[in-house]
Amino acid sequence: MPNDHLVFINRIYGSVICNLYSMWPSIEWYTIAFVTLNIVSISLIGTAILRTSNKLVVKIFFLVLLFSLLTYLSLLLQFTKVSAICATAGVVLMYDNRRGINYIGAIMFLIAALIRFEAAFLVLIVASPLFFFSLLKRRGVHFDHRLRVVLSIIVIASLCDFIDREYYKSDKNWNYYMEYNSLRGSINDNPNLNAIGQVITNNVLSKADYQLLLNFFPDPDIIDIDVLKEIKYVLDEIPLWNKLINIPRQFYSYFFWLCFLLVLSLSFVYNERSIRGSVPSGMNLAMVGAFAYVALNAHIKERVFISAFFVYILLLPILFSRYSLLKKNVLVIPSIFVLIIWLNVRSYEAELRNVKLYGLYTDQIALIDEYLSAPENKLVPFGTSYKLEYNSPFLISEEYYEQQIYYAGWASHIPLNIDKYDSFNYFMDGNGLLVSKNIFELATGLIVSSISSNSDVDVEPKVVGESKYYLVVEFVPMKNAGISSLCKIH
Repeated sequence: MPNDHLVFINRIYGSVICNLYSMWPSIEWYTIAFVTLNIVSISLIGTAILRTSNKLVVKIFFLVLLFSLLTYLSLLLQFTKVSAICATAGVVLMYDNRRGINYIGAIMFLIAALIRFEAAFLVLIVASPLFFFSLLKRRGVHFDHRLRVVLSIIVIASLCDFIDREYYKSDKNWNYYMEYNSLRGSINDNPNLNAIGQVITNNVLSKADYQLLLNFFPDPDIIDIDVLKEIKYVLDEIPLWNKLINIPRQFYSYFFWLCFLLVLSLSFVYNERSIRGSVPSGMNLAMVGAFAYVALNAHIKERVFISAFFVYILLLPILFSRYSLLKKNVLVIPSIFVLIIWLNVRSYEAELRNVKLYGLYTDQIALIDEYLSAPENKLVPFGTSYKLEYNSPFLISEEYYEQQIYYAGWASHIPLNIDKYDSFNYFMDGNGLLVSKNIFELATGLIVSSISSNSDVDVEPKVVGESKYYLVVEFVPMKNAGISSLCKIH
């Protein structure tokens, strides 16, 4: 049954996709919508590049880069990246001098914000020096049409985000879950967790339950909102000075690309010694500043960094055309060539990885099919063990067990799990755990310890299904440990 609660994606967008599934359930609308947005966004940016006054060789290099990026985005389809490229197309069109094109850009940006609000606004932050440069050219403040469109769409997108939040608040269970998931995300994604482990295990949770939380598999009955608030409070009490070390630590992972942007930005300042030559540096500083702020309390994910990086790169041909920044700059074409090579290498690696991971998926799904062929059997994957994304994105719905697989991690306390999977009692009722072999001992050891300390019941893991890489495990009370309810699957 289609459901418009996409959690990280605005309900307005979710409702459209949900209605399409209701009318034509055999079509994978979630995937098709993302692929279509990628193609439309790349096409709009490419058209804008073709319309610039840049030399033909510059246009060719950027178009090859653009379509290399499309290949990369298609092979690594992910909603944050879709939002970022869609928002980039919106920014490019909103910067155009033609009013009708500005409105199309506003629509693209709004769609991006509905898909991933934070990603869309990160794009806008990186691009902000481009729009506000016009303010520096005049005495006083003058809001031209483009800036008015940008400010208007910021208000509209923020209103849509407000509506989405209010919609979830109107339902008690969904409101609880959204608050829980927000707290859980701010904890699981926090780079300061190692500094508070001792405090948490001494005062808030057992070591097993704390480790289960860090491994995206908390007992929903033990780790509720109140527990998460206690952990978040401890994290918030860490002095700012202690958090600053996170910035160089995380930037080190992107050292090459940050140096790449720095050298490229400084080359524009050197060759164009005026305020307009500083616009790329302003975009660079905006991006670095945003990531430095994020790094204090969260990990900078590669998909987010790469998205922001290519916003900067794809706006360069617009800058070249508008402000003649390409003159005497010998670094631009070689830099774009390096990026083209990198994107195609990454795309090739992604395709090889997808082939390998599809093999893991088929191994896994055969085991799941066998176990769930008994209608009474239920299954919960440990952490991220269920690799649904390894399947073809056009076949996801066909492989989904709506009533037999429940999720923990970020889906803990989701209303869809109520009376199905809302505590580790689920395991004591004879249901199964899907876990990869390489973390079997860690996962089962933590669960056994958690059940023992919280329920005063001793259980033992019993393997009831096995494939090459995965296991299905049931937890049997110690006195019944020698009895298995199912034969082992080979």
